[in-house]
Order: sequence, then C-alpha cells, then structure tokens
Amino acid sequence: MSEAISVSMEELFDKRAAQQMVSEATAFKTVPKGLYRIRAKKYDATTRDGRLSVYFQVDILSPEGNRLASGSFKVSPDEGRTAKGGLDTQAKLYGQLLKALYASSTPEEQAQVSVAELIQTFMQTPVDAFIALQFKTAAKNPLTGWADWVNTNNEEEEIAARKAGHVASNIIRSIQKAQA
Repeated sequence: MSEAISVSMEELFDKRAAQQMVSEATAFKTVPKGLYRIRAKKYDATTRDGRLSVYFQVDILSPEGNRLASGSFKVSPDEGRTAKGGLDTQAKLYGQLLKALYASSTPEEQAQVSVAELIQTFMQTPVDAFIALQFKTAAKNPLTGWADWVNTNNEEEEIAARKAGHVASNIIRSIQKAQA
C-alpha cells in the first residue's frame, strides 16, 4: 500500500470530478427489459383539458420481493386516441390495470369500478408489468420541443446509447395480473 499524502485546500480548487462519473453515480437505478412485479407507492390525480390522469410511482421488485428500481406511469379512465386511431398509452394501461386487479370480475363488473376503488386496490395489490428500457437524449425534437427518446433492442444498442450520454429510464409497456 502506498502512503497517504496530504493535499492542501488550494490544490483541491483545481480538482473536479468527471461529468460522466457524476451522471452515472446519480442516475436512477434501472432494470433490464422484462417482466417484473410492481408495487404502487404513491399516486397523483390531475385533470388537463378535461381528461383525468392518475400518475403512479411504483417500486420494481425482484422475484423475492426486494426493491430493484423505481418506475412510473400514467393511466386515464377517459378515452384517448393516437393519430392512427388506436387507444393511447394512458387508456390502454388503465384498462390493463383494471383487468389485472379485478381479474375474477366480468367486463361488466370491471366497468363499474370507480377510479378511487382502482387506486385503493392498486396501492395494496402488486401486479406484474413488462418493463422496457428507453434512453432520453439531450436533443429536443424540433416538431414537439420535447426531448427525443431512443428505444434499444439489444445490448449493443444499449451500450451505444449509454456512450452517447443518453439517460436511461424504465418505461412500463403493459400490465397484467400478478402470477403466483
């Protein structure tokens, strides 16, 4: 072992951490894409332009029930459509969450569940979710003004996204009843 050498305060003013190291050290923990158990830990309900959205923060769990990472998603009981005419993500996830939490109920019975009941049940009942890994770029989309996102399909694309400095984030793609 080498001997510790004292460093003066003046010398410390010239020493800085590498930006990449700081970014990596403070990044949110993420998990590889796959099926995971999720447990709600917090929610927030808001309306915008007459549409109700419920934002959930969730813990992503290991098969043993240990927290691996955090995630979030929005659901809406109000119908929303994509430009191609399909249900948007918030409406799809709401329907999937409703079905996962009330799997033993008929579709007619599920339609009678209020948003408050769905939230209360989800706060107490974990479900399974397919979670993907996306990367947020620093560049803004010129049409929307929002940051662009990169989806990775394999390990090489993921490594390239990380090297490019894109920020990793887990995204919940689908929800289903928790498997025993």
